[in-house]
This record gives sequence, C-alpha cells and structure tokens, in this order.
Amino acid sequence: MGAKRKTKKRKRSGKFFESFKQTATDVFEFLTTDFGFSHVGVSEWMPDCVITYQNQTTGIKVGYEWESQLGVTVVRLERNATEVSEGKGYDLLFLMGLRKPQTNVHNFYGADKEWTNSFIEDRLRDYANFLKEDARDILTGDFSVFPELKKLSAHRRRQTNKEYFGTYCGESPRFSEHPTLAQIFTGATDIDPELKRLFGDKLSQDKTQFRIYEAYWDHQYSVREIAEFLNRNDRSIKQELEDFDDHL
Repeated sequence: MGAKRKTKKRKRSGKFFESFKQTATDVFEFLTTDFGFSHVGVSEWMPDCVITYQNQTTGIKVGYEWESQLGVTVVRLERNATEVSEGKGYDLLFLMGLRKPQTNVHNFYGADKEWTNSFIEDRLRDYANFLKEDARDILTGDFSVFPELKKLSAHRRRQTNKEYFGTYCGESPRFSEHPTLAQIFTGATDIDPELKRLFGDKLSQDKTQFRIYEAYWDHQYSVREIAEFLNRNDRSIKQELEDFDDHL
C-alpha cells in the first residue's frame, strides 16, 4: 500500500502547475503579439513554477508559489556580442504601488486565500492588464523608474529583516547597547585562514561594506561620522550604501 501512495504522489506532483501554466500562457500572450517577447523557459520545482519571457530589452518572470503567492518580476536584460544575461529585477507590485496606489497588493499573496483556478486567473489578468496599461515603458526598454523601485525594494527588505531578525541589515543583533563605530568595525577585515585555504582569493571576507550598512541603518550613524571614522569621503560611503542595496 505504501508503494501505491508514493506512485500517486509522483503522478499528482507532475500536474500541480498545469492549470497555472496554461492560464499564464493565455493571459500573457499579448507579450509575444504586441511587444516582441519570446517564451524562453519554464522552471518548475515544487513549490515554485516560473515562466520566463524576454524581448530585446526586458525580461518578464511570471511565478506561482503553490497556494502562497503569485508574482511578476520585471527584469532589465544585459546583452553583449555573445549572450544575454538578466540584470536587476523588481517585483511588479512595487510599480503597482507607485502607479496605482489603490491596488490591494495583498490580493496577490497569502495562505489565507482560496487558490482556485479562477482566483489565480483573475490575479494573473490583474498583472497582465497593469503591464499593458501602466508599464509599457518597461516593456519597451525604458527603465527610468528602476531607481525608485530600488528604493522601495530596499525599504521593504529592511522592514522584513527587522521583523524577522531584529536588524535592518538582516544579521542577528550583535550588541545589547548602542555600540561605538570602533566596535561595529572590529574584525571587519579579518581573514579566516581556513576559508582562504579553501577558496583563495575567490571569496571576499571583507565585511566593511556590510558594517557600513549596519552602522548607518541599525545604529543611526551619519554618513559623515562613518566617513571620518574610516578616513574616507562622504561620497564613497554613500556609494557603499547604494552598492549594498544594488546587489541584494
């Protein structure tokens, strides 16, 4: 009997996303007919399924986390003579919050929902209609709104980190009282010889950028104070903060 149950589970797992994939293909057909996109792949690995479209400038990733979340990510593509790679991407909900603030973003995620096929289709159509009506700039290669999306994304990540880890930087709190800058940066450039033996110079162990982020966001030190402590200029500290947000 146990073997039969396993067989049924395997057969069923292969059909989890069939309705989602067919519905998404139908709903987002406009990408191929109106904006020159091609369907370039499907990644299916429980509990996630992601369908990817690309044109010359833009990637669109339509994803479904099983009975938890529907999402669309807009991606800036980077091209050279031989290949196409995905650059920075942002959750379409951030753009919806900017351009249609009346949108209830919580409609698109949550275990409290009844994730029926009709509910999924309705939400996918909401995304598709927004892309057609309010995001044509991104679909046609204008990414001038991305800096604003970056700010919103970074703010959301800091708030989530604070909720789950107790810090904006996402590391468990290291101090029970307000630390000095010297305490924050202690050991930031230390090298673990075992990690160096294993990875050589391929692994950067310098935590200075992370400590700058921690000092600024979690301990409220100003850019000027951090710059003076590190004997650097204000611009370089601001750039470190920008770069840290950019690579997450």
